[in-house]
Amino acid sequence: MAFFRYTITISGDSNMTKENLSSQCNGTRTTFTTNANFDSDSLRVYYNGIRQTGAFSIVSDNQFELSFTPQSGELLEVDYIETIT
Repeated sequence: MAFFRYTITISGDSNMTKENLSSQCNGTRTTFTTNANFDSDSLRVYYNGIRQTGAFSIVSDNQFELSFTPQSGELLEVDYIETIT
């Protein structure tokens, strides 16, 4: 499974981590895992380039569940602020 991860600056001192989770899309999975724990208020989910609002719920410190099922080959990306545990 390939994960791409890098940090971008959105505004001020806020550092966001961006990940491409497309390799986890398989046509049956609805729960996705990030490489790091995230602040649940900061999670932003993008499906095929479109930001999703209300289409996901937080499962744990590094997992979220979508209300739909992405197919293989579709683009799923997230950005979030990492939390230190």
